[in-house]
Amino acid sequence: MSPVVRNEDTPLLERRPTTQQRPGGGWSTTIKSVAVGALCVSAGVAGTLAFTRHGHHGAGVASSALGAAKGGAKVEHLGAKKASIEDRISALEATTAKHATAIKAVAQQTVKHSTAIKAVAGEAVKHATAIKAVAGEAKQAKTAANAAASTASGAAGAVQATLSNTETKVDSDVSNDVSKTENQIGNDVTQVENQVEGQATQLEDVAKNTVANTESAIAKGNYGGAISD
Repeated sequence: MSPVVRNEDTPLLERRPTTQQRPGGGWSTTIKSVAVGALCVSAGVAGTLAFTRHGHHGAGVASSALGAAKGGAKVEHLGAKKASIEDRISALEATTAKHATAIKAVAQQTVKHSTAIKAVAGEAVKHATAIKAVAGEAKQAKTAANAAASTASGAAGAVQATLSNTETKVDSDVSNDVSKTENQIGNDVTQVENQVEGQATQLEDVAKNTVANTESAIAKGNYGGAISD
């Protein structure tokens, strides 16, 4: 019985195809594999020698490639930043327009309030006029009472004195009340008009300053804060 000879114990060129090899393989496939492996080894050795002799050139090329990559990344970064700045400018313009619209609305409401206040003041003046008319009627009644008192008998003197005192007091009270009412109404109207005009002027100044500051910020490139790299 002959000894069993393993395939890996035989020389390379004398080995028989095994079941691990691909169908259709054989010595040709094995030789091709060996040749390709040798070529790869040779290429690796050549590359190693070339890098040993001219390594600094390879480093320069690698550095240039790295610089180009960084430059491309920087361009992309600047493009993104430009788009972000343009978006901020658009947002600021929209916000400024909204503020201007709101300020105009407030100014219109202020004018409406001023008109309403003036109307109330006019009603107050009408009331003061009605009070004066009532006082005039009181005076007429007092005059009639005086005439009736003058025709009275013995007690007419006492009644006249009482009526006289009452007339004086009524005249004084009515006159004082009417004067106070007119003065108070005049003071109130003047104060309200001054406040309304002051508020309207202040709102207009705020609106002008807001628009001026926004335009200045846009012109200087200050869009809501410093933009850093």
